[in-house]
Amino acid sequence: LWPPLVPPPARLPFSDRSPVLRITDNDGSILLRGNTDSRIEQILAKSEVKLSSTVLQTARSLSEITAQKKFLARVDPAIVLQTGGSRKGQGGRSPVHTKNPGFPGIPVFQTADDGAVTIDLRRSFLTIRCYGTSKVFNWKRRAQTPGSSGL
Repeated sequence: LWPPLVPPPARLPFSDRSPVLRITDNDGSILLRGNTDSRIEQILAKSEVKLSSTVLQTARSLSEITAQKKFLARVDPAIVLQTGGSRKGQGGRSPVHTKNPGFPGIPVFQTADDGAVTIDLRRSFLTIRCYGTSKVFNWKRRAQTPGSSGL
């Protein structure tokens, strides 16, 4: 989904070269957001590309994502996986739920605190295993509607 083919990525500023990929199969999808900034999120949110995904993976903190309400609304994730960083001082362990009133109850898993995280996507359920905290979370998936991530 990003960077665009024109202009060639080598001509973009280094900060704009982080790839954004959407991987999908019959059981769900994951949007790999990488380390893109809010400007790239705005470009993608305004684009016609399909962003809706069961899982949103990001290297940036959730507070930076929730500032981009249109991007998050287009992705409509069932869960967010934040890789890198730490949320020490925010209290408690996963899942942390976003405080954004437009998107209540989105579980956020952070590898800095939860350790390695596996996500098992099935048609009727979603299972997350956190190896650093030895916790397992299961969600029954809701019926999919057009544009919905399915949870």
